[in-house]
Amino acid sequence: MSAHQPLASPQNHTPIGDRLVALPEVRARTGMGTTWIYKHAKKGTFPKPLKLGERCTRWKESEIDAWIESRPRL
Repeated sequence: MSAHQPLASPQNHTPIGDRLVALPEVRARTGMGTTWIYKHAKKGTFPKPLKLGERCTRWKESEIDAWIESRPRL
């Protein structure tokens, strides 16, 4: 891997058709804030992000959808 290639890419880390979503969309879809998201990703209670580059982080849409579906309904 060259120094200019991303650490991950949609071609080799996500199923075909699985969209990668940025933090603003993750916050909007989950209703959770940035600190909460990163804290729980580290604890393993929220999907871990993919680091695509030095300043580019994305989440697999299917994992966010699964997390949302797993939440208890009020």
